[in-house]
Amino acid sequence: MRGVWFAQGTQAGIPAPNRPIQKTKDAEFMQGTWLGNPLEIHPAAFTQANSAAADLVHRRLQEYAKQESFDAVWDLYGGYGALGYALAGADHPLNVLELSRHVKPAFENLARITGTKQRKLYTGDLLAELPQHIEKITESDLVVLDPSRSGAHPEVLHLLANSAVRRIVYLSCNPARLARDLHILMQSRFVPIEIQPYDFFPQTPAIETFVILQR
Repeated sequence: MRGVWFAQGTQAGIPAPNRPIQKTKDAEFMQGTWLGNPLEIHPAAFTQANSAAADLVHRRLQEYAKQESFDAVWDLYGGYGALGYALAGADHPLNVLELSRHVKPAFENLARITGTKQRKLYTGDLLAELPQHIEKITESDLVVLDPSRSGAHPEVLHLLANSAVRRIVYLSCNPARLARDLHILMQSRFVPIEIQPYDFFPQTPAIETFVILQR
Protein backbone atom coordinates (compact mmCIF):
# COMPACT_ATOMS: atom_id res chain seq x y z
CA MET A 1 0.00 0.00 0.00
CA ARG A 2 1.42 3.38 -1.00
CA GLY A 3 0.86 6.62 0.86
CA VAL A 4 -0.38 7.20 4.39
CA TRP A 5 -3.83 6.98 5.96
CA PHE A 6 -4.65 9.01 9.08
CA ALA A 7 -7.27 7.92 11.61
CA GLN A 8 -8.14 8.65 15.20
CA GLY A 9 -8.25 5.35 17.02
CA THR A 10 -10.01 3.97 20.07
CA GLN A 11 -8.12 2.83 23.15
CA ALA A 12 -7.92 -0.59 21.53
CA GLY A 13 -6.11 0.90 18.54
CA ILE A 14 -9.08 0.48 16.20
CA PRO A 15 -9.95 3.42 13.93
CA ALA A 16 -12.89 5.25 15.50
CA PRO A 17 -15.93 4.60 13.24
CA ASN A 18 -17.42 8.08 13.61
CA ARG A 19 -14.24 10.08 13.09
CA PRO A 20 -12.95 11.21 9.69
CA ILE A 21 -10.34 9.15 7.85
CA GLN A 22 -7.75 11.19 5.97
CA LYS A 23 -5.11 10.11 3.49
CA THR A 24 -2.29 11.43 1.38
CA LYS A 25 -2.95 11.84 -2.33
CA ASP A 26 -1.34 8.57 -3.42
CA ALA A 27 -2.70 6.37 -0.59
CA GLU A 28 -4.34 3.17 -1.83
CA PHE A 29 -6.70 0.58 -0.36
CA MET A 30 -5.26 -2.62 1.12
CA GLN A 31 -5.03 -5.49 -1.35
CA GLY A 32 -6.57 -8.67 0.00
CA THR A 33 -8.18 -11.83 -1.33
CA TRP A 34 -11.38 -13.81 -0.74
CA LEU A 35 -11.34 -17.40 -2.00
CA GLY A 36 -8.64 -16.43 -4.47
CA ASN A 37 -10.42 -13.33 -5.71
CA PRO A 38 -8.60 -9.99 -5.36
CA LEU A 39 -10.33 -7.59 -3.01
CA GLU A 40 -9.63 -3.94 -2.19
CA ILE A 41 -10.21 -3.20 1.50
CA HIS A 42 -10.32 0.16 3.24
CA PRO A 43 -7.55 0.37 5.90
CA ALA A 44 -10.17 1.27 8.52
CA ALA A 45 -12.22 -1.86 7.75
CA PHE A 46 -11.64 -5.14 9.56
CA THR A 47 -10.16 -7.99 7.58
CA GLN A 48 -8.48 -11.25 8.54
CA ALA A 49 -4.71 -11.02 8.22
CA ASN A 50 -4.37 -14.69 7.23
CA SER A 51 -6.57 -14.93 4.13
CA ALA A 52 -5.52 -18.53 3.42
CA ALA A 53 -6.72 -19.69 6.84
CA ALA A 54 -9.85 -17.55 6.55
CA ASP A 55 -10.65 -19.25 3.23
CA LEU A 56 -10.74 -22.62 5.03
CA VAL A 57 -13.67 -21.24 6.99
CA HIS A 58 -15.24 -19.74 3.87
CA ARG A 59 -15.09 -23.12 2.13
CA ARG A 60 -16.60 -24.85 5.16
CA LEU A 61 -19.45 -22.33 5.09
CA GLN A 62 -20.04 -23.01 1.41
CA GLU A 63 -20.24 -26.74 2.18
CA TYR A 64 -22.66 -26.07 5.03
CA ALA A 65 -24.84 -23.92 2.77
CA LYS A 66 -25.12 -26.80 0.29
CA GLN A 67 -26.21 -29.16 3.08
CA GLU A 68 -28.82 -26.87 4.61
CA SER A 69 -32.07 -25.35 3.40
CA PHE A 70 -32.49 -21.73 4.51
CA ASP A 71 -34.02 -18.47 3.37
CA ALA A 72 -31.65 -15.60 4.26
CA VAL A 73 -28.35 -14.89 6.01
CA TRP A 74 -27.88 -12.34 8.79
CA ASP A 75 -24.20 -11.56 9.35
CA LEU A 76 -23.72 -9.74 12.69
CA TYR A 77 -20.43 -8.00 13.48
CA GLY A 78 -20.15 -8.70 9.78
CA GLY A 79 -17.33 -6.50 8.49
CA TYR A 80 -17.66 -6.47 4.71
CA GLY A 81 -19.57 -9.74 4.77
CA ALA A 82 -16.80 -12.26 4.12
CA LEU A 83 -18.56 -14.99 6.10
CA GLY A 84 -22.06 -14.01 5.05
CA TYR A 85 -21.27 -14.04 1.33
CA ALA A 86 -19.77 -17.53 1.65
CA LEU A 87 -23.12 -18.75 2.98
CA ALA A 88 -25.44 -16.65 0.82
CA GLY A 89 -23.74 -17.17 -2.52
CA ALA A 90 -25.83 -16.11 -5.49
CA ASP A 91 -29.08 -17.69 -4.31
CA HIS A 92 -29.88 -16.20 -0.89
CA PRO A 93 -30.46 -12.68 0.47
CA LEU A 94 -27.69 -11.35 2.71
CA ASN A 95 -28.03 -8.78 5.50
CA VAL A 96 -24.82 -7.50 7.08
CA LEU A 97 -24.81 -5.46 10.29
CA GLU A 98 -21.47 -3.74 10.89
CA LEU A 99 -20.21 -0.80 12.92
CA SER A 100 -17.88 0.76 10.32
CA ARG A 101 -19.14 2.48 7.18
CA HIS A 102 -15.71 1.97 5.59
CA VAL A 103 -16.54 -1.63 4.67
CA LYS A 104 -18.93 -0.64 1.86
CA PRO A 105 -16.46 -0.77 -1.10
CA ALA A 106 -15.36 -4.33 -0.23
CA PHE A 107 -18.98 -5.30 0.54
CA GLU A 108 -20.07 -4.25 -2.97
CA ASN A 109 -17.03 -5.87 -4.55
CA LEU A 110 -17.87 -9.19 -2.91
CA ALA A 111 -21.42 -8.89 -4.23
CA ARG A 112 -20.00 -8.78 -7.77
CA ILE A 113 -17.67 -11.71 -7.08
CA THR A 114 -20.39 -13.95 -5.62
CA GLY A 115 -23.30 -12.79 -7.73
CA THR A 116 -25.37 -12.01 -4.63
CA LYS A 117 -28.14 -9.76 -5.93
CA GLN A 118 -30.16 -9.31 -2.73
CA ARG A 119 -27.86 -7.78 -0.14
CA LYS A 120 -28.15 -5.02 2.41
CA LEU A 121 -25.50 -3.37 4.57
CA TYR A 122 -26.60 -1.72 7.80
CA THR A 123 -23.87 0.37 9.44
CA GLY A 124 -24.00 1.46 13.06
CA ASP A 125 -23.78 0.15 16.60
CA LEU A 126 -25.16 -3.39 16.64
CA LEU A 127 -26.97 -2.75 19.92
CA ALA A 128 -28.93 0.00 18.18
CA GLU A 129 -29.37 -1.75 14.83
CA LEU A 130 -30.26 -5.31 15.80
CA PRO A 131 -33.48 -4.50 17.74
CA GLN A 132 -34.81 -2.87 14.56
CA HIS A 133 -34.35 -6.09 12.58
CA ILE A 134 -34.66 -8.93 15.08
CA GLU A 135 -38.32 -9.64 14.26
CA LYS A 136 -37.42 -10.02 10.58
CA ILE A 137 -35.14 -12.96 11.38
CA THR A 138 -37.16 -16.14 10.88
CA GLU A 139 -36.61 -19.72 11.95
CA SER A 140 -35.61 -20.47 8.36
CA ASP A 141 -32.72 -17.96 8.39
CA LEU A 142 -29.07 -18.36 9.34
CA VAL A 143 -27.30 -15.99 11.75
CA VAL A 144 -23.53 -15.49 11.68
CA LEU A 145 -21.58 -14.05 14.63
CA ASP A 146 -17.96 -12.89 14.27
CA PRO A 147 -17.38 -10.50 17.19
CA SER A 148 -14.15 -8.95 18.42
CA ARG A 149 -12.05 -10.51 21.20
CA SER A 150 -14.51 -9.22 23.79
CA GLY A 151 -17.12 -11.64 22.42
CA ALA A 152 -20.74 -10.99 21.57
CA HIS A 153 -22.52 -8.44 23.72
CA PRO A 154 -24.88 -10.15 26.22
CA GLU A 155 -27.80 -8.08 24.90
CA VAL A 156 -27.13 -9.37 21.36
CA LEU A 157 -27.20 -12.93 22.67
CA HIS A 158 -30.38 -12.17 24.62
CA LEU A 159 -32.08 -10.85 21.48
CA LEU A 160 -31.07 -13.93 19.50
CA ALA A 161 -32.15 -16.25 22.30
CA ASN A 162 -35.62 -14.70 22.25
CA SER A 163 -35.88 -14.59 18.45
CA ALA A 164 -37.14 -17.23 16.04
CA VAL A 165 -33.66 -18.15 14.80
CA ARG A 166 -32.72 -21.81 15.08
CA ARG A 167 -29.22 -21.88 13.56
CA ILE A 168 -26.18 -19.79 14.43
CA VAL A 169 -22.65 -19.91 13.04
CA TYR A 170 -20.10 -18.39 15.43
CA LEU A 171 -16.45 -17.61 14.60
CA SER A 172 -14.46 -16.59 17.68
CA CYS A 173 -10.89 -15.37 18.19
CA ASN A 174 -11.14 -15.71 22.00
CA PRO A 175 -11.89 -19.21 23.37
CA ALA A 176 -12.66 -17.87 26.87
CA ARG A 177 -15.28 -15.43 25.57
CA LEU A 178 -16.62 -18.11 23.25
CA ALA A 179 -17.16 -20.43 26.23
CA ARG A 180 -19.03 -17.66 28.04
CA ASP A 181 -21.25 -16.95 25.02
CA LEU A 182 -21.95 -20.62 24.31
CA HIS A 183 -23.06 -21.04 27.91
CA ILE A 184 -25.58 -18.22 27.43
CA LEU A 185 -26.86 -19.62 24.13
CA MET A 186 -27.09 -23.17 25.46
CA GLN A 187 -29.39 -21.93 28.22
CA SER A 188 -31.77 -21.06 25.38
CA ARG A 189 -31.65 -24.59 23.92
CA PHE A 190 -28.91 -23.95 21.36
CA VAL A 191 -26.66 -26.99 21.01
CA PRO A 192 -23.19 -26.95 19.39
CA ILE A 193 -23.16 -29.56 16.64
CA GLU A 194 -19.72 -28.69 15.27
CA ILE A 195 -16.66 -27.12 16.91
CA GLN A 196 -13.50 -26.72 14.84
CA PRO A 197 -10.35 -24.72 15.73
CA TYR A 198 -8.40 -22.97 12.96
CA ASP A 199 -4.82 -21.77 13.30
CA PHE A 200 -5.11 -18.25 11.90
CA PHE A 201 -1.98 -17.15 13.78
CA PRO A 202 0.78 -19.79 13.44
CA GLN A 203 3.49 -19.85 16.13
CA THR A 204 1.34 -17.80 18.51
CA PRO A 205 -1.04 -18.93 21.30
CA ALA A 206 -4.00 -17.30 19.51
CA ILE A 207 -6.61 -19.51 17.89
CA GLU A 208 -9.87 -19.05 15.97
CA THR A 209 -12.75 -21.39 16.74
CA PHE A 210 -15.64 -22.14 14.39
CA VAL A 211 -18.93 -23.33 15.90
CA ILE A 212 -22.29 -24.31 14.42
CA LEU A 213 -25.24 -24.24 16.82
CA GLN A 214 -28.85 -25.24 16.35
CA ARG A 215 -31.99 -25.70 18.42
